Amino acid sequence: IKHELHDWDDTGVRTIFRNCRNAMQTGDRLLILEMLTEHPEFLRDSACKWYDFVQMCGPGGRLRTVNEFESLLTECGLSLCKVTPTKLWDVVILEATLAATSEGDHSRNA
Repeated sequence: IKHELHDWDDTGVRTIFRNCRNAMQTGDRLLILEMLTEHPEFLRDSACKWYDFVQMCGPGGRLRTVNEFESLLTECGLSLCKVTPTKLWDVVILEATLAATSEGDHSRNA
C-alpha cells in the first residue's frame, strides 16, 4: 500500500488492514509505504506539517507515527515486524505479517 493510508481516518485504515489480513496466507507480508510524522525532516519542515493539516481538513485522513501504525495493525490481527527507511527522506517501508493469533483464522472480523 503506497501513499494511500494518510487519506483515511483510523476507521478506514482498520477496514483496509482487515481486508488485507483476510486475503493473507501464512508467510505473506504486507508492505506499507508512508510518510511518518516523527521523521526528523518532517519535524523541521513546515510544508510537511501543512500537509498533515490539509489531510485532516480535506479527506479526513492524517499522517501517523510508527506506534500509531503498529497499534492499528495489531487491532486488525497483523504484526509490525520491520520498519525500513528509504533514501526518500519522508518515506519508510512498514512490513507487517499475520499476527500469531490470526494465522489461519481469516474469518475473524475484529
